[in-house]
Amino acid sequence: MTLSPHTIPALAAIVVCSDLNMAEDKDKWMLDCEAASQQLLQAVYSNGLGAHKSPIYPDRDRIYGMTDMLGLPDHIKAHSYVSLVYPVKDTDKDEPFSNERVLCNSWVRK
Repeated sequence: MTLSPHTIPALAAIVVCSDLNMAEDKDKWMLDCEAASQQLLQAVYSNGLGAHKSPIYPDRDRIYGMTDMLGLPDHIKAHSYVSLVYPVKDTDKDEPFSNERVLCNSWVRK
């Protein structure tokens, strides 16, 4: 398998899960996991690494596949996984951010 210069294999992946036995509100475990995965992304970026979050929940096939692959007990539910990478800087491309694309308080630029 050959990798393009813009592709780097993941250093690691973190699976964000919930323990339903410990959840205060059993119907909102996925919100706690979403918050945890967002905090994880922020921590990764602030330390100079790159990350990508991929959903597992609510796709039943993904949930059961991850449960089977990791051997999770019934009370542990997989929510998402975050793959960690070293970011690649592409010096050939322009910066995607442009102040021209930022609008303030209206759609039409004044």
